Amino acid sequence: MALPRGNYPAWSIFGQRILENQPQKDAVGEKIVEMFLKPGQSACITDGSSTLYVGTALFEQTLRASENNEGGAMLRRTIATNNVGILTEYYLWDQGGNTITGNIKLLSPPGKLDADLMHLHGFGIEEEATAAGQRFDFVISSVRAIDKIHGPLGLEESSLAIKKASLRSANRVIFATDHEKLSNAIGSDGPRVYATSREWKDSLENENVYIVSSRHPDVTHDQLDAMPPRNPGSGVDSYLANRHYLKAAMNKQGQDDRFIEV
Repeated sequence: MALPRGNYPAWSIFGQRILENQPQKDAVGEKIVEMFLKPGQSACITDGSSTLYVGTALFEQTLRASENNEGGAMLRRTIATNNVGILTEYYLWDQGGNTITGNIKLLSPPGKLDADLMHLHGFGIEEEATAAGQRFDFVISSVRAIDKIHGPLGLEESSLAIKKASLRSANRVIFATDHEKLSNAIGSDGPRVYATSREWKDSLENENVYIVSSRHPDVTHDQLDAMPPRNPGSGVDSYLANRHYLKAAMNKQGQDDRFIEV
C-alpha cells in the first residue's frame, strides 16, 4: 500500500480521518491514478483524507516506474493542490533525490493553514480553484458523504467552499470516496457541494463526472444483485440504496462506467 509517510497529529480531524478505512482509501487512490492520471496530464486535487491517498498512490507509481527505468515523459504530471498532506508527502516520498520533484510539478496557492484539516484556505484560493478547475484535465475531490438525491456533502465550510469553486468550471470531475460515505448519507441535510438536487442530477448525466469508491465489506453478492431496500435504515441498507441509484445513473450501456468500484 502507498501509505502516508508523514506524522500527522492524532488530535487533528485530518490525522484521525486518514486512518479510517485506510486499505479502501489506498485502493481508491491507486485506481484513480491508474485510470485517469496518465503521463502528461494534470489535476487539481482538493483537501481531504481520500485525496491524500491519490497523492501517495501517484508518488508510489512514479517511484516504481523510475526504478523500472520508465523515465522522461512517462512520469510527468502537473498537480495543483491546497492539501497540506499532499504537499508534505511530495517531499517525503522523494527520499532525498529528485524522482518525485523532478517528474511531478506541484503547484500550491498561498493561503492560511488550517492545522485541524491540513489545508490552505483564504487569500483568494477559491478564485484560484475555479481557474485551476478550468485549466486542468481533472478536478479530484474528496467529500464527507454522497447521497443519491442531494449529491456530495461536506461538513467544514472553508473546505466545502473550495470544492464548490473548483467544480464550477471543471473539465472532468472525480469524486474519491469509500463505502462508508455511501452508507451514512440517506436523508442527510448537511451542506451540499451542488446547490440543488436538480444540479446534482444533471451532473450525473454528464459524461465528465466520475465516482470511484470501495465496495462495502459487509454486503453479499446476493445483496448487490437484488433491488435495494425502499426505506434504508442501517449503514448497509443506505449503502445499497445509494450504490444502486448511482450505478444505474452513471453506468449506461454503450458508455464507459463512471461509477467505479474497487
